[in-house]
Amino acid sequence: MLWRRLIFMNKVLKWLDNYWYHYKWETLIISFFAIFIVVATTQLLTRDKIDVYVLYTGPHVFLPSEIESMENTLEQTMSGDYNGDGEKGASFMDISLMTEQQILAAKEETDKTGDPLVINVNTMRETENQFNTQIFAGESSVCLLDPYWYDEVKESGGWRKLSDVLGYTPEFAADDYSVRLCDTEWGQFFTVLAGLPEDTVICMRTMSTAAAFKGKSSSEKAYACSEELLRDIFAFTFPEGYVPEDGANTDISASDDATTAETADAAA
Repeated sequence: MLWRRLIFMNKVLKWLDNYWYHYKWETLIISFFAIFIVVATTQLLTRDKIDVYVLYTGPHVFLPSEIESMENTLEQTMSGDYNGDGEKGASFMDISLMTEQQILAAKEETDKTGDPLVINVNTMRETENQFNTQIFAGESSVCLLDPYWYDEVKESGGWRKLSDVLGYTPEFAADDYSVRLCDTEWGQFFTVLAGLPEDTVICMRTMSTAAAFKGKSSSEKAYACSEELLRDIFAFTFPEGYVPEDGANTDISASDDATTAETADAAA
């Protein structure tokens, strides 16, 4: 009967209200620790599945689907299971951060359409702090960056020489530490990469200064995996039959994956 259900629900709600009144703080504290344990356990269980971490910082705003595509692209690029856990795993982090010049240019465009561009200065400052934190103590060693943020780190000596990792400096390198992404076959082939600004550079930071606090052995192993990724990126060549003029590849099948991996291995 409907009225019986209503009476039952009313009793339940009264009980919950009474319980919350008497045990609100105890419940909040227990819930906090329960959530913390679940999140920490999940991160601990999934951590070993990630071979490499890659960071993007610049004006491009990634959609969730693009982040997934980036991680798939990185895993397809990997020549093997770097950390030996039985499967390839890549994690991609994007920090959307505009320079003052980019903000002004964007404002000019929005003014033409009549849609005012609202910039939260505090948010921009927090985002820049997030970038600095990632460079100082983050897990990402291979980076895709807007030139402005690349130069910011370069001034403090934060980048690794390409020759130290690759054994040579690519002839199309922008400097000793970076290459424009669009000048690499890797950057031209994958759609999600070809969609980034043309001046995006790829580089690798020196080992995090916070590595000592995380454990030297584990940090060195993680950094070695990033070195492997960088070598695989520069060893990547177009699959047989692919014509760059046709544009970036939009659909990479299993056969294409095998072909690109074989090609990269051969180049290495």
